[in-house]
Amino acid sequence: MTQLKWPDTTHLSIVNIYAPVKKCEQPEFWAIVETQHKEKHLPCTDFVLGDFNITEDALDRAPPKYDNCQATDILREIRLTWEIQDQWRHAHPNEKQYMFRTTKNGKTSLSRLDRIYSARKHSQVIFEWKSEPTAVPTDHWLVSLKFAPKVTPLIGNGHWTWFIPSLNEKPLLDGIVAKGTELQAKLKSLHNGLTTRDKMNPQLL
Repeated sequence: MTQLKWPDTTHLSIVNIYAPVKKCEQPEFWAIVETQHKEKHLPCTDFVLGDFNITEDALDRAPPKYDNCQATDILREIRLTWEIQDQWRHAHPNEKQYMFRTTKNGKTSLSRLDRIYSARKHSQVIFEWKSEPTAVPTDHWLVSLKFAPKVTPLIGNGHWTWFIPSLNEKPLLDGIVAKGTELQAKLKSLHNGLTTRDKMNPQLL
């Protein structure tokens, strides 16, 4: 699990999963994950993503088939406990999408082993799901999405250059110089260790 600090001072928790290939090892794997989550008092999870090596729905395999029920049952229990869901499948109940392809005895099988589960509260701010080959050669495709919570600052189209005539306005230029001088003083204060970064951050300045 890793945590990212978000603009509204909350933390975004992301769990990266690589589940065992052998289905018989999955129940124990998920049991350990759940135990560790409890013992370490880890926070509520916003996203759980990775290679799960099982599918929850027969539709996620071609030809369609159900996976080991013991493995899928414990994964489903954890999903319910952590209040996360397969948002892509939730939004596309009948669509097919595969990230892994393998050929055995001349027969090709497809599966959606790589997924992103998200907290139900984020369902309205997730969009632009993609699955595509990665830059690094691998037999799995990369799954991605865009996440834009309400607290995200608005980034508009902007302007590629300043309004040229304004560069001749002395009051404006004097104000810019004054602001620049003030910024330099604050950055120098940080560099000399007179101010902690908790109170003043160079990027924010």
